[in-house]
Amino acid sequence: MGQSYLANIKEAFFNSKFNKRFWLILLFEFLFVLSVSFLLVVFASISFSAFVSDPNSKLLSSVTETILPLDSSSSNTIDNADSLNRLVPLALKGLGLFAISLIFFLLLYSFFKGIEWKFAVKGKFNMLYFFKFLLFNFLWLIVFFILLSFFALLLVNGAAPLIIIILAFLLFHFYFVSLVYLSKISHIFRGLSLGFSRGIRIHRYIIPYLFFFILFLVPLFIIINLFALDFSILSSPELLYNFQSYAQGFGTAFFTLTALFLLISSYVKIFFSEFLTAEANLKI
Repeated sequence: MGQSYLANIKEAFFNSKFNKRFWLILLFEFLFVLSVSFLLVVFASISFSAFVSDPNSKLLSSVTETILPLDSSSSNTIDNADSLNRLVPLALKGLGLFAISLIFFLLLYSFFKGIEWKFAVKGKFNMLYFFKFLLFNFLWLIVFFILLSFFALLLVNGAAPLIIIILAFLLFHFYFVSLVYLSKISHIFRGLSLGFSRGIRIHRYIIPYLFFFILFLVPLFIIINLFALDFSILSSPELLYNFQSYAQGFGTAFFTLTALFLLISSYVKIFFSEFLTAEANLKI
């Protein structure tokens, strides 16, 4: 790592200030969390109405019959087939609700994150960029589900968890770098090309990643100790007798960590937009 690399990191830190740009990004981070929380409440209510309150769904009886051991003998074939037939409409309804909720989440994510990244790169948000950002996230979502299936296959075949962690990190890394360049030039395939060509030099991101990892990890341990959180209590009968006190402690810690994460996330966007701008001008 040469002096120019360290100079780029130094320049990015000095240019990443807690100014109007930072506070605007933080505002939209907060609005995104509120929107997703509202989305979860709405779809949870819809799911409850569709699967529990609807007298025609017969969810409990259908599931109870289906999870019984299936017998391949001729005497039970008809009953087993009937149980599966009852479950199919419920499964389709569940998949439909999941797909709709995923679409709404993708729209919310692309809208709010698109605005945040445009603020980070000092650009202007418009509908053309929104649709490009939406398509970009949709393409990565497909890649994510393909790799998720691949990860599950690795686990089933006894692959080491470290391999899966490394692959997951590489997925996040290339998505993150490509996303920054997309926000800068508003061109999907050019952003992907720059993301992979610049992102392949992973050694140049080690120091920034380590810094932000420590920046989040240290306060995390402080908060856990500050609120005296004992996660083993979640599987202990003692939780039933002191539920209110533990719920208050976990709730306070959760909201504190969420606020901390939003602050760090806002700063990370500005830093990496400045860092990659400096890196793009570097001849290697």
